[in-house]
Amino acid sequence: MRKIVSKFALAVGLVLAMAFTFSCSSDGGGSSRATYWYSMYGIEDASSTTYIIDLFNQYEQPSYDDRKNMWSEVKRIGTFIEIYNGVSEQVIRDYLIERDVSPKEADNTLTKLEKSGNLIAMFPSNIPYYYSVIFYVERE
Repeated sequence: MRKIVSKFALAVGLVLAMAFTFSCSSDGGGSSRATYWYSMYGIEDASSTTYIIDLFNQYEQPSYDDRKNMWSEVKRIGTFIEIYNGVSEQVIRDYLIERDVSPKEADNTLTKLEKSGNLIAMFPSNIPYYYSVIFYVERE
């Protein structure tokens, strides 16, 4: 029981640290650069994660609306974790790198995000109660 509580406390601490980091981030104040909002949902089991992966794989090059529809399905079966708005590209880039995306791939992903207006990605969960975490970003 103590181990579960310790893992939960660690997960809560990590989420709070991310929240503080993202809420205090700025890209220079007064910049005309685009800002984004993001949201995360947890997927609790392997079968639901497989379902989401299959949904993602239906699209070779998903459109903005396709990604919005995928996100609606994630919200239907997942559990809300967090949402933030007004974040810079650098915050998104840092988040991706923290999830073991290479800096080059993070930059490529941001280029795609600029062109498409939204992004959806799945990561293994570092929160004990979720099998995976789905990350959705959209330009404000």
